[in-house]
Amino acid sequence: MTELRRVANTEDAYLASLANMPETYLECRSTQHRMAITDAFRVVDSREEKGAWPHMGHHVYAKRTLTCDRCGMIRHDFYAISSRRGHTYLTKINATYEPPEGYAVTGLGRVEGSRGLVLGLGLDLGETPVRGRGRPRKGA
Repeated sequence: MTELRRVANTEDAYLASLANMPETYLECRSTQHRMAITDAFRVVDSREEKGAWPHMGHHVYAKRTLTCDRCGMIRHDFYAISSRRGHTYLTKINATYEPPEGYAVTGLGRVEGSRGLVLGLGLDLGETPVRGRGRPRKGA
């Protein structure tokens, strides 16, 4: 019983923190980010480049940076570089994120089912449910 109460309190605190977020942040949380490449691929050698560090044991890797055009989230993708039969192959090894100010919900840790809570906000806020090809339900 106490476990259920703790989960409910965590969900309530999470939803309360979402109430103060800009609409664009909620859109990105429910429909995912609209990432656009801001820095194209470049090869990084962490043994020679100042400020670079190995990723997942790879000292030489490819890196690119993407930014969400809606909320401003920045994602750095890191790729291992290999070659087969004269062709270069990139295999993703890691990604890091830089959230915009106010995007992160602090103090709660990982909230189980948080995506479902964000998606459910649309119904809780009284948005018109639709069916089929976007037609409103009868009686709505």
